[in-house]
Amino acid sequence: MKRFLTLSLVVLMLCTIIIPVSAANYDDQVMPCYNNVLTVNREFQISEDGVGTVTLNYIGYATTTGATITSKVQKSTTSGWQDVTGAAWTDETSTIYATINHTVDLTGTGTGTYRLVYEFEIRGSGAADEISGTVEATY
Repeated sequence: MKRFLTLSLVVLMLCTIIIPVSAANYDDQVMPCYNNVLTVNREFQISEDGVGTVTLNYIGYATTTGATITSKVQKSTTSGWQDVTGAAWTDETSTIYATINHTVDLTGTGTGTYRLVYEFEIRGSGAADEISGTVEATY
């Protein structure tokens, strides 16, 4: 009986060492799990005419109650990133999914590198999900 128990423990230990551990993989990046949102997408493009287009959207779960989405456009200068006048927005939603679109005329601020700075706060069950980042574009 002692021999059987020892052999069983050895086999169990070997199984735990040999079994690989894996995580969800999307485009070679580990994707985090959120309480209230399935996916978040963000785009920032500048046309040849100097019109910047911001598109932000999310798809939540059935328990998602809404979101606050803040965004702004900044221009790279020699002294750092400067906010573009008239290119800051705060959007409130009360749905499980939403798409937000904004445009800004950048011809008055000149050519260069711009970036969209965004933050999603998505509410529902559990703690709110806070997702932020930047997207760069040139004009």
